[in-house]
Amino acid sequence: MTIQSPTLFRCRLIHIRHHPFTYRFTHTLYMWLVDVDTLAAPVRPLVRFHAADHLGDPTRSIRENVETFLSCNGIDLAGGRILMLAQPRSAGYAFDPVSFFFCYRADDSLAIVIAEVRNTFGERHCYLLTPDAAGKADFRKEFYVSPYFPVDGRYRTRFVLNPDSVRIVFALHRALRNRSAPVTALTATLVGKKVRIPAVIVSPRLLLTSYRTIALIHWHARRLRRRGLTSARRLPHQPQLGVTPIRSSHRE
Repeated sequence: MTIQSPTLFRCRLIHIRHHPFTYRFTHTLYMWLVDVDTLAAPVRPLVRFHAADHLGDPTRSIRENVETFLSCNGIDLAGGRILMLAQPRSAGYAFDPVSFFFCYRADDSLAIVIAEVRNTFGERHCYLLTPDAAGKADFRKEFYVSPYFPVDGRYRTRFVLNPDSVRIVFALHRALRNRSAPVTALTATLVGKKVRIPAVIVSPRLLLTSYRTIALIHWHARRLRRRGLTSARRLPHQPQLGVTPIRSSHRE
């Protein structure tokens, strides 16, 4: 299965908070799938990918930084392909809550998926995942994202990447008092279809994607606060080897 790069996906994000009450929203966003070895800016100069907006040393390439992070965890792709699914820096600003790196072996089999997660406190965390044959991976939550959830529970995920579509599911399961088994606290589903790049190249939603993303995050946070949720305690995140904190300003 050959996946072309760059590919632009028009995605629907379906986000459902199940506890202590149901809160659901759906938003449309655009995400690029790019080969980190050929990171020519798809829409110069308004839309670009910068190493400074992702894990690792901002003076090195994204490829070098991903390989360094993998090496810190004892993994060598032996030159295999790395595809990044992400929202780019647009109109001088970058904020992408989660970027995905699909890391392939030299024989084009999928070895690892890196889920690079950011929060609004200037921190980032990279989950190193090994999906099974069905694309599923189960792992412990280790990073403070929503202020209304503590750092506990486990994620159950599934990744399906095809030449014309993408589907990624995250479900957070938490143990609660008076419950005999963990409950599903949150599910987030990203479903995307490939679109022709010229058809959306001047779309304001595409060019202002980071501004829109951060605005929506704060808007939903305020709505949840008004419904009575209180913030969980946040402890400073311990940086991982090969992963740098986010710069204090995302603008350049």
